Parts: sequence; structure tokens; C-alpha cells
Amino acid sequence: MTVAEALAAVTDELAGARMDPEPAMRAALATLSKLRAGTWIACLLGNDPRMLQIIAADGEVPQRAEYVEAMYPVGRAPTLSFTQSVIETGEPALVPQVSYEEFVAMQVPEAADHLKRKAIPTNHPIARIGFVVVAMRTRESPIGTLGLFDHQCDEPMTERDVTWLQAIADRVAVAVENAQMRVAAKSRLNRLGAVRSIALAMAGGRDLRLHLQVILDQAIVGLEVNAADVLVLDEADGMLRIVATAGFQATSVPEYRFPIHEALPGQILVGQADASPFAPGESTRRTLFAREGFRFRRALPLRSQGRLTGVIEVFSREQLQPDREWLDFLEVLASEAAVAIDRAGSLDRAEKNTPRAAAKSRIAPPELSRLEVQILGLVVEGFSNSAVAEKVHLSQHTIKFHVHRILQQAGVVNRTELARKATREGWL
Repeated sequence: MTVAEALAAVTDELAGARMDPEPAMRAALATLSKLRAGTWIACLLGNDPRMLQIIAADGEVPQRAEYVEAMYPVGRAPTLSFTQSVIETGEPALVPQVSYEEFVAMQVPEAADHLKRKAIPTNHPIARIGFVVVAMRTRESPIGTLGLFDHQCDEPMTERDVTWLQAIADRVAVAVENAQMRVAAKSRLNRLGAVRSIALAMAGGRDLRLHLQVILDQAIVGLEVNAADVLVLDEADGMLRIVATAGFQATSVPEYRFPIHEALPGQILVGQADASPFAPGESTRRTLFAREGFRFRRALPLRSQGRLTGVIEVFSREQLQPDREWLDFLEVLASEAAVAIDRAGSLDRAEKNTPRAAAKSRIAPPELSRLEVQILGLVVEGFSNSAVAEKVHLSQHTIKFHVHRILQQAGVVNRTELARKATREGWL
């Protein structure tokens, strides 16, 4: 395979394809593995420069590629001696030919242990290995490495292999960087749209739950997470309670109440974010988190005028590597949530201080008929529409009509809020 042939093949594969970075890298490796036998390994620098994403391809023995990727699962920080050296120095690593035992001895302890415990998949015994690793560069800045590992190694690898591999690596690097820039631009655009949607929701009404729901919906899209929630601090007892959720698989999330330190252990006084999947001291929601399959959690305190008002949390079922823009956007969402909570509290306090509110400690019950009062009592006790229908000897359709009217009269949107409000205000 000549350099020109390899460049043409890779260019044809990537030309015009508007792929994300990982698919673009996989497409390039798949093409290269058809042109030259061996295991092709790419290491991409993550948003966190300490993290590397490992992508491999092997046209002869696909299981070898799976073997390599399994050594370094997503979310871990592999310390590959060859890769780290190439990235730091920019100089290629060339090992013309060594025995398999020598190859194992050259690895970092973690990789060497893996190689000893589980042999590399192969169609024939591996006696000797040669390899070359070069930097993938854009504007002389490395974005990762590209390496070819020859398990047959009939002839030692040479500087000529370094030359043509470097030319290919630089071409692939341009395609991957372009993909990274497209993804970043799309994320920024989505996040700008999210901020605008939140602003419109805040300007359009006073419903705190609606405002928080909009913020959480935008968090899931803009941060590419699976679920999110907002916890509000009850100043009366210093406990957090969940007031809004989005993205959970469970049809309803229990209304947990727990101390601040369980949501942000050791962080709450300094206002830092907590990134642990589970708070060390928290047992209240561990079952819920395990059932949801969360592997990543990020929590940020909500503050308004220097006062703690709650916590926003986001969850993912995959390990994430947040970059600075991701963290900045989470802080924007936290700020918006804090403003919404503070604004709702200010409005409630203002209404309570009016002469009318002072004269009335409780909200007057809605104007209900005798039958509707009976239905309300059954709803508060937790009876379904069908069960209520049996008890008052009416059709479910009629009961549904009356329940809908009671909800409207009470100014609530669901049966749970109705039951809570009726109990709190003493309507029964």
C-alpha cells in the first residue's frame, strides 16, 4: 500500500461525511484495516486532557479490536506509555520487531496484567510484534495518536512505515477536528436556544414548577444527559425536597426529603459541584439510582443573593467527560433555577403580607356540591375513579367529569396536588 493509495482511500471514506468524531475515526480505521493487516489503534484526547478514548479496528481478526477497547472502558483514563510519550514529545514511537514476551514487558502494569490474564485473540500463535505510533496533528497540535500493530511481522517495521503512517494520521486528524468543531458549534447553538426558551418561560407566567420543568428539559438536551431534577430547601426544617424531575424511567419519583449533606456531601458550604455518582452518605435514593442505571451524577447548589435555595442534579447512564462549556452551561441552568425559586418565594411572601392574606390564614375551599365533596374525600383517600364510581354508584365517565371540575375549582393540575392542598387547607 502506497501513501497515495492510503490517503485516497481515507479521503474518499471521509469526504462529505458529516460524522461525529468517534464515527469518523471508526470509518477511517475500518478503511485502513482493509488496506493493511494488523490492529489499528487510535487514541483521541478527550475534553479532559488526562482522558483518552481508545478506538480500534482489525480487518483480519475483529475480536482483537474488541479486546483492545475492552482494556480501557469509556470513562477511565488509560496511561499508555507509547501514546503518552508520542503526545508529549510529538515524536513517533517505532519498534521494528520484538518477541511477544518483550512486547508484554514494555507495557504499563495495567496493560501487562491484562495481556497475561487474557491472551490476544489470534488465528495463529503470536511470536513477534512490530508497531509504530504517530501523533495525529492539526496545526501542529496533537489531538491523539494513530498506531499500527503488526502481529505477523514477517519483516521489521521501518522509518518508511513511520512516514506513510504520519501522512495518514495528519489527514485523519483534520477530519476528526472538523467533526469536533461541528459538534461544538451545534452544542453552543442548542444551548443558546435553551437559554432563550427559559427566558420566555420565565416571562410568561408565575408557575414555578413550569419554569423548573423547562429548565430541566433544556438540561437534558443541552448537556446530553438522561435525567435531571431540582431540589428545593425547606427553610423551616432545613430539608431538601424534590419539586421537579425530567427523564426518569420511573413513572413517578417518590417525594423524598433528606438533609443537604446527602445531596452535596462536604460541598455545600463552599458552593462547589458534587460529581460523585452517589453521595457517600446517601442511602435514601440509592435504590432509585440503581434501578435507573445511572453511572454519572453532577450536582450544583442553587444560590440567590448569597442564600442557598436548593440543588440541581443531572444524571447519565453513561460515563461523561464534561468540558468547561458543559460546566458553564450547567451553572447557567443552576442560576436560572435559583432565580425562579427566589422569585416564587418573593411573590408568595408578598401575597401573604397583603391585608387580605393576613385576615385569612387558610385558602377558602372551592364551591363544591355535596356529591363533589364526597368525591373529593375519596380522592384524598387515594381511591381511583373506578373505585369512586362504585362507592357513589355512578359511571366512571361521570366521576371523571366531576374530578376534572374539582381540579379546576381547586386550581391544581393533578390528583396528588389536590389531595395535598385539600389536606393542608382543611377542606374536609
